Amino acid sequence: MLTVKHISKSFGDTAALHDLTLSVEAGEIVAILGPSGCGKSTLLQVIAGLLTPDQGDIRWEDNSQLQVPTHRRAFGLMFQDYALFPHRNVFENIAFGLQMMGLSRPEIQRRVSELLQQVGLPGLETRDVNTLSGGEQQRVALARALAPKPRLLMLDEPLGSLDRTLRDRLLVEMRAVLQREGLTVLYVTHDQQEAFAIADRIVVLRAGHVAQIGTPQQIYQQPASEFVARFLGMNNILIGQLETCNSELCLQLPFGSFPIGESLALTSGVEEVCVLLPPASAELAGEGEGFVATVTSHAFRGSVSEVSVQPASGLPLQFEFGSNLAVPPIGSQIRLKLKMDMIVGLPDGA
Repeated sequence: MLTVKHISKSFGDTAALHDLTLSVEAGEIVAILGPSGCGKSTLLQVIAGLLTPDQGDIRWEDNSQLQVPTHRRAFGLMFQDYALFPHRNVFENIAFGLQMMGLSRPEIQRRVSELLQQVGLPGLETRDVNTLSGGEQQRVALARALAPKPRLLMLDEPLGSLDRTLRDRLLVEMRAVLQREGLTVLYVTHDQQEAFAIADRIVVLRAGHVAQIGTPQQIYQQPASEFVARFLGMNNILIGQLETCNSELCLQLPFGSFPIGESLALTSGVEEVCVLLPPASAELAGEGEGFVATVTSHAFRGSVSEVSVQPASGLPLQFEFGSNLAVPPIGSQIRLKLKMDMIVGLPDGA
């Protein structure tokens, strides 16, 4: 439905977007994920027509939108601050776009009532928006964005001002609403967990470039570069050597040698590799197994315990274990073995 082709946009000497290409299918929720300043909001504004790209094209159903005015693109855009009309009540806020479309009063009433039911605010038509909680204002803003049935809905950090508990709950509800409406959605966020929870696919941006595109599972389990891995909070990135031991290929790391088998996809003929050890890629080992490390810190995170360890040689590592595991005290030595099928080969220095 939407195709962004080789878009570049600069502000003076600063390149916000550089030769960026991506596509979005009908009914798909795509999250644009990346750190502050990577070009996420600029991309939305270019697609919406609020900014003109320096080069490239924005196409909808293979028709260029560059010469189509913003108000005729039928794209909806919702910002973090919601921008509700303070002098209008809930009904009037949601009905605004429908009135601009020239719908009849009964049609408007039916659509507003339907949307309030969907976002969990039935019967609040006459409420003053200034008396609503942050979560309620977010729902009203979403209903207003949905009301005209935009062919593309773009959400720019829509939950950024809410606390984590409310954000997590609204994410589930928002995804359900968007799917029921059958909308094609671009969802901008810098929060990895938010993107994983709501998106069908994720586009990771780095300094105006596409760093990786994939499903949430692909992005998390197979990050395409050191940048993506570190952005997702994975810091166990090591340089290792490939060698033959006992007639099989092994990965030599600073703290030990580990048989690879067929678990680690690596370029044939390479002798030195950059690898990621994901947080869940280690488990406690028995006597004589794995490698020895000293526990340097641990933190309870609800479903998991985060444990930092220092191997006998090399950099410190961080792993996650089930929270039901009794974590040895700080300063104690433990034996760990790696789950080789979870280790990811990365382009060196990417």
